[in-house]
Amino acid sequence: SPQVYSSLDPSYTNGVQLVNPSGDQQNCQTCSAFAVASAAETAMASALDVSASDCSISVQALYFCPEGTPSRACGAGWNLSDALATLQQQGQHLPTAACQPYKPLYKEEYPNNALCAAVCSEASRYASQGNFRASQFGTMWEAQ
Repeated sequence: SPQVYSSLDPSYTNGVQLVNPSGDQQNCQTCSAFAVASAAETAMASALDVSASDCSISVQALYFCPEGTPSRACGAGWNLSDALATLQQQGQHLPTAACQPYKPLYKEEYPNNALCAAVCSEASRYASQGNFRASQFGTMWEAQ
């Protein structure tokens, strides 16, 4: 393996951009949703040998609009294990970021139709092709 590696540099990844630019959560505690969405996009791009920009999933849908639950407020926050569980359960049905862009509302309670209105209802093309699975590493050696 190379001494220096950058997943942002397509020369190391056969010309494929594996990582999307970071998103701006603004003044909303959605960092776990952004981290999980980014990891899922990178995993899809790597597995399918396509650009991460083609694998976008909506952070808005992941955080604010999980099926069967009331909407979350910006101040609620979210832990990684719950964000990963939602991705595993609903990842195949999440729309793209272009279809449902990130537009947080800062009031404590909004109806789902205000937070979850999407421009389109089609799921992400690549996300709909498979399943998401998460595994917790026990040691740093397992992560490498």
